[in-house]
Amino acid sequence: MPVICYNTRVKYDHALFLNPYIESNNTSVMKLFPPTGLEYVATSAEGLVGRISMLDLRYEKEHSDTAKLLDFISKEIDIICVNIGWDRQFKEICDLLNRMLVDRIKEQETEAIEASKADPSALQRYQELRARRVQLMLQLEKSQTDGIIQG
Repeated sequence: MPVICYNTRVKYDHALFLNPYIESNNTSVMKLFPPTGLEYVATSAEGLVGRISMLDLRYEKEHSDTAKLLDFISKEIDIICVNIGWDRQFKEICDLLNRMLVDRIKEQETEAIEASKADPSALQRYQELRARRVQLMLQLEKSQTDGIIQG
């Protein structure tokens, strides 16, 4: 049995537990199965975060729109846990996670530029962040192009 260690000094204000599968792509059988594993993980996070939100995109129409989901996450969420229970839509889910990361890296770039006013070595951090963001954006661009070619 694995041993789980919690760092009780780390506390997040708002954690999101996300089942990323969209209803329109689900069969009626898929709708019968709740994201039970995700629910267990969310329950185990109680006491470590101030607030827990669970979103099952099969039923949450408003957040099924990617732009609205990303906006909600950027404004509200400190940490996210994503349930990937099936291999279907795996590529799309990875693209969504990479888009979230691009947004977060942009924020970190801004922070690094601000920090460079007092600490010139922060420019190195900015350059590393920018290189990572450009790499992710190229990967996302290629992914979208591949989807157009295949579909």
